[in-house]
Amino acid sequence: MKKNREKITVLINTLNEQDNIVDCIRSVEWADEILVVDMHSDDDTVKLAQKFGAKVLNFERVGYVEPARNFGIEKALNDWIFVVDADERIPGQLAQKVRDLVDGNEYDVCWVPEKNMVFGEWIQHGLLWPDYHPRLFRKGFIQWSSNVHDIPKPIGRETYLAAEQDLAIEHLSKSYATVSGFVDSYNRYSTFEADTLKRQGYKFRSRHYILVPVREFRSRFFKHKGYRDGHHGLRLALLFAFYKFLVIAKYVEKYNPTINNDKGLKKWQYLYRLLRDR
Repeated sequence: MKKNREKITVLINTLNEQDNIVDCIRSVEWADEILVVDMHSDDDTVKLAQKFGAKVLNFERVGYVEPARNFGIEKALNDWIFVVDADERIPGQLAQKVRDLVDGNEYDVCWVPEKNMVFGEWIQHGLLWPDYHPRLFRKGFIQWSSNVHDIPKPIGRETYLAAEQDLAIEHLSKSYATVSGFVDSYNRYSTFEADTLKRQGYKFRSRHYILVPVREFRSRFFKHKGYRDGHHGLRLALLFAFYKFLVIAKYVEKYNPTINNDKGLKKWQYLYRLLRDR
């Protein structure tokens, strides 16, 4: 090991993650600093994180992770940051690859594949594999926006790890464990995404109630081959389509936009055209 090697901070954001935090920390014990930014958990998350060697900072409970993530990046002691969620695990080969990339000093940002475990199985299609995210980066070369589920745009030299299981983050989200977990989580996220649409100047059309969910289903199940994951792929495509409907419906409920039906084709003809063109 190099004497003057670059040091790495693993950043973990938490809210009531006592069932996950210990295994997560154990999978990143190789890091030079483990920083947990907790949004005032009601359980033993903080106590367990400190017991297993993590530094813990508090952040207001805002309902989604992006602001707390940026806060953690600012507070990290080291120039290199590796972002890990509490419900994720880092396999040994990925840990070694992270170390090699940092020591090599050829890149500023690395996109890491994520292995999503859904309903107890590894889902390999429908936009859930390899599911790249910019998780390893040099401080100052990336920042998350204030929008929920927004993928940040890095600057600097980028690279992608190979889409291999041993080089992927293992994601064990409660949101993906059961249908109820998915509905509970994405019901909450849809509220924030409706606000994001407002900030972005979204123009509502009544046909979007049908058009947006159908496009989501078509993309995940057909274009990105979710059908290859069997009935799990079908359930997920339908659930994500319903999520898109929730976002549109909540936007209309909260902001009461002027309904502007497009002239020409009737509402159901939009659906027919969409399915016909698949």
